[in-house]
Amino acid sequence: MMVSFYQHLYHRGLRDYHRYWSTGELPTNPNEEHVVFPLIAPGGKYVGHQRYYWRRPKLRSNDEQGRYISTFLPEYKLTAFFGYEYTSWPTSCLFVTEGVWDCIRVANCGVNCLALLTATPSKCLRQYLRMLVGDCPLVALIDRDENKAGESLGKFCDYQFEPPGIYEDFNDIPPVECFKYIIEIENRLCL
Repeated sequence: MMVSFYQHLYHRGLRDYHRYWSTGELPTNPNEEHVVFPLIAPGGKYVGHQRYYWRRPKLRSNDEQGRYISTFLPEYKLTAFFGYEYTSWPTSCLFVTEGVWDCIRVANCGVNCLALLTATPSKCLRQYLRMLVGDCPLVALIDRDENKAGESLGKFCDYQFEPPGIYEDFNDIPPVECFKYIIEIENRLCL
C-alpha cells in the first residue's frame, strides 16, 4: 500500500503540519509534495526556511534536486534555527538537535527543543540560548553517522547524547522509546 504524503508527515512526528505556512500559501504543494519549516534567528526574527521534499533523494550541500533545501538570509547562516514554536520558558534544560525531524520527534516528548541547521553554530547563538536558559544545560542530541556535524554541536552544548541502541538519529526512534530516553536524560541532567 502506498503511503500518502500526510501519512508520511504523521509518521515522522509532524502532527501539526497545518502550522507550517509559506508566504501566505498552504505549506504543501500537491504537485511536488513538500513542507516548509521556518528558520528563526535570535530575537525571533524569521530569516528563512527549509523545504523538505519527501520523495527526492537525500543529497548533501543543499542541492536544489535534494530532499532538504535551506534558504535564509546569508548573514544568519550561523545563527538560524528551527523550533522556536516548540519552546517555552523557563525550562529545566534545552535539547538541541542537528535537524528538523529530530527536533520534532524530541519536542513531541514534551520538552523544549531546537534544531541548529549548521555544523558551525556561532558564539552569538550560544550566548542567546544561554540567555534564555540561564544555568540550565544545553543538551546536544547528535546523530550516529559518518557526518561529523554532531561533534561541533556536542562542543557547542554542555552535554551530548547519541540515540540509544541501533538507531542512527533521534527521528528513527519509535515515539514511546524516544519519550522514555529523553525523560531519562532530562531526569539525569536537569531536575
